[in-house]
Amino acid sequence: MSVLSLVSMILGIISIPLICCSFLDLPLAIGAIICGHLGVKDVANSDKTGGGMAKAGLIMGYISLVLALALGIFAAVSGEGGGSMDFQQIMEQIQNAQNGIEPGMEPTIDVAPSPDPAVPPVQ
Repeated sequence: MSVLSLVSMILGIISIPLICCSFLDLPLAIGAIICGHLGVKDVANSDKTGGGMAKAGLIMGYISLVLALALGIFAAVSGEGGGSMDFQQIMEQIQNAQNGIEPGMEPTIDVAPSPDPAVPPVQ
């Protein structure tokens, strides 16, 4: 059995669920593709088995690579790729959430504060 074929299949299997994490998925997908091509060549040039595993690793590696790249392009185009908010905007959202202000609502300011019964009126 070709070890490269087995490694290709394992990397391909692991790369599929990690499509949403491009920084983890891309190296695994590329590794599956490289090991898959080397595994196919290894099986063809010797009497080793594992051609199916190498092809499975290649297929899953290419699928994972294409989907991760498509997801990355979609995130970049739509502006939802993270990092689109600066520190000030994040702090404003945290403060608004603590004050009970829903996203999209403008905070309201009371012009005339309600009278406090503990403080006597100034004359």
